[in-house]
Amino acid sequence: MINIFMPTYHKLEQLKICINSIKEKTEGEYRLIIGDNNSGKEVINYLHMESNHFDDGLWPLNCANFILNEYEQNLGKADVINEMFKCCDDNPNLQSTYTVNIDPDIEILTDGWDCVLSRYLTDNSDFGLISPYYEDNGASPVSPDEYKDSNGWMVFEPIKHGINVAGGLIMMPTAVFRIIGGYNVLYIYGADDAELDKGIREYGLRTGYYHDVLVRHLGENDSEFIAWKADVLNNMRKLGHTYGKCITKGFYD
Repeated sequence: MINIFMPTYHKLEQLKICINSIKEKTEGEYRLIIGDNNSGKEVINYLHMESNHFDDGLWPLNCANFILNEYEQNLGKADVINEMFKCCDDNPNLQSTYTVNIDPDIEILTDGWDCVLSRYLTDNSDFGLISPYYEDNGASPVSPDEYKDSNGWMVFEPIKHGINVAGGLIMMPTAVFRIIGGYNVLYIYGADDAELDKGIREYGLRTGYYHDVLVRHLGENDSEFIAWKADVLNNMRKLGHTYGKCITKGFYD
């Protein structure tokens, strides 16, 4: 079981894409816990509609709960996630093995992303946080031909654009997030992910990117390559192949 925490604030169209990708790409059992930072009627009406759809049995069966928290003011990402995490962690019926934090402008592209990341964390107990790969703003497109070996087979090497754990979507063992104490609420305007990464490393655990799990940061200057690679990897997975690299280079190496 994983708990997926999502703070929301406006950006209705991106939010719809994000939630639909969670429905379509998540294969294991999960809960979706949303905290809305006073977005306004359009976003709230949409979230109420999704909540009603869940109650009516219209969501995938592997979604155990759809929990919506509405805040009267914008508390920011760190405060909202910390508060929602504590409420779930204090309730034996809402606890999870792994915790996922996702921004509402992230589109998940990889089938079974949750199973891939959680399996890696299970098999590598020295890891305290893992993130998928997405292209940072300004990353140059890469030709698919650069990923073929001399026999024409696809070879996915680490993409060296902005390699650092990014907070758009991260997964941690719940015990690690609890021990670290959640996000540092002083980081209101950014760098919350870097500070969390630093805290986990200082605790003695590793963090890194898993480059064969792919997401798109909606609105950024990503290239079509990221979607192309996701399609190829999904097809490989259907054929029974497994590929994966975890890149551990970050700010604090």
